[in-house]
Amino acid sequence: MEKAGCYALKTQKLYQHCVDETLPSINSDTRPSAADNKIIDANAETCNLIAGTLNSNTFTEIFDDDETMENAHLLWNKLTKRFASSTFNNQARILMRFCRITYNGSLQAFISEIRQCLKKLISVKVEVGTPTLAFNILTKLREEYHNIIEKVTANTEPWGPQCHPEPTA
Repeated sequence: MEKAGCYALKTQKLYQHCVDETLPSINSDTRPSAADNKIIDANAETCNLIAGTLNSNTFTEIFDDDETMENAHLLWNKLTKRFASSTFNNQARILMRFCRITYNGSLQAFISEIRQCLKKLISVKVEVGTPTLAFNILTKLREEYHNIIEKVTANTEPWGPQCHPEPTA
């Protein structure tokens, strides 16, 4: 979890770990009772799992006190605040990463990279209109796709959910 790019993947893996260990949701503020050793052990294992994925700088920043080292919920909140924050700086960093994506010959890899970045934009609450994003993506494609781009941009129909309204019963 050295970089924010790993955040979504680590989130999914950590959530699955919590489910597998029957640990209360990482997003829950529920504290286990002292008698519930299984949950206490799972909490400690979760903290160790997270700590093992951090580089030394992030580790030092996140584990600033003993309480954090023993509380998966508190640790998760600190990680979320650092890597998925919707601060202007974080939003700008992720939007710039999106703008720098280039098409390198593999359409499948390009689409995968675009999807990952779009998920990050959503997670930090960057609000860019659908047409703006669509045109930005299209401009990244090579000349061989320009005929498709011309057809899309020549379309006079509006973009978005209003294009295909739900059928009425």
